[in-house]
Amino acid sequence: KQANTSVVKVYVDRYGYAPGDNKVAYFRGMNVHEQFDVVDISTKEIVFSGKIVILGEDPKTKEKIAYGDFSAHIVPGSYYIQT
Repeated sequence: KQANTSVVKVYVDRYGYAPGDNKVAYFRGMNVHEQFDVVDISTKEIVFSGKIVILGEDPKTKEKIAYGDFSAHIVPGSYYIQT
């Protein structure tokens, strides 16, 4: 028997961000969490955690639409977002 899972899609700028840029990730899914993490690709260390803000719900899919701001993270490197 397979467990119920919910996939939250994460959208970021595909070209990346400069240290001084506004940095925002968008989230979409049925069960969007309250927090997200920015994780260093090479060390797998969480380098920043932030709050996810719900913007609303897609009336057709019932998925929540949300965002998280990580502009305060200014260390250059390669990272991914997890929630």
